[in-house]
Amino acid sequence: MKRITLFLLLAVGLMACEKSEKKNNALQVNPTSITCNSGDDTPITVADGAAFTIITADSCVAQPLEDGTGIRGFMVGQTVVTVTSNGKSAQIPVTVAPKITEIKDPALLFGGSRQDVKDAMGEPKQTGTDNLYYDLTEDGSVYAAYKFEDNKLTRIYVYPETNEAIQTFYKYLNERYFIEVVNDKTAYYYNHFNVNYASLKVYLGYTDLGDDGFWFAEYRAFDPAHPYD
Repeated sequence: MKRITLFLLLAVGLMACEKSEKKNNALQVNPTSITCNSGDDTPITVADGAAFTIITADSCVAQPLEDGTGIRGFMVGQTVVTVTSNGKSAQIPVTVAPKITEIKDPALLFGGSRQDVKDAMGEPKQTGTDNLYYDLTEDGSVYAAYKFEDNKLTRIYVYPETNEAIQTFYKYLNERYFIEVVNDKTAYYYNHFNVNYASLKVYLGYTDLGDDGFWFAEYRAFDPAHPYD
């Protein structure tokens, strides 16, 4: 019985030492978590004021500032940044939250079936032989047309129907994707700042059909090896 008690005391002592060692190696940082918007800069400080480095787990979501004093939010999403100083480190969870929330995110289920889209988006407002239609805003000013070939989703077309909806949708894209090319009537967006690693391409353009020109966006799966397919 004495041996068992002694063993338990030793085990508890080792656990306490391990916790103490982890605590001693933990870096005290401020803030301990970050929530920001795309384009926002958030400074980071350490308790002793020493120099530190920042590494981000997902540089599409957030990146260290050029002067190394904090992070900048980029694409809407979540990641973790690791701050290291004098052999100690701390992890800070980062959430880049959207400003534009009135537009529903389309389900990007390329290659999926009509039923897959219905399971994700609910019942469509309208159906066609090769299409499903959904409102992405409550007032219907932005809607999506899902295009299928052989019951596989190949494209998603999004149509903002008013000037206000166009401006809102443009801001929606800007905080969720990276622009590669842009001019007054065309923009290409990708879901990675390096096109070679992107898996999604969004074309935003203006179709000039006399007096009936309109803006639309085309979502499609993207393969960097075949960028023009």
